Amino acid sequence: MRIEAVDKRVPQLVRVATVQDTDDHRILVHFDGWPKIYDYWVDEDCPDIHRPGWCRDTKHPLEPPLSKSDLKKSVAIDIHQYRGTRTHAINLVRFEGKVS
Repeated sequence: MRIEAVDKRVPQLVRVATVQDTDDHRILVHFDGWPKIYDYWVDEDCPDIHRPGWCRDTKHPLEPPLSKSDLKKSVAIDIHQYRGTRTHAINLVRFEGKVS
């Protein structure tokens, strides 16, 4: 099911997303075009989750899904920002396998 969801990393952005899974009253949000490491669980009544068309109706900008070239740029920004962290090295390995 498609939804419009707030990006937890940049809360002023609302992105195209998909409900990947459900567990009782929670949903797994996946941002279209992004790696699974950015998925997150949230309560189904969370105010950060919206029906398709919410951005259009409220005139809030909707971020489109990422293309592969956009994703590579985003990864480069993350690499620079978190240089030297152990978690970053693990995530970089995951990216290299999925993006290229």
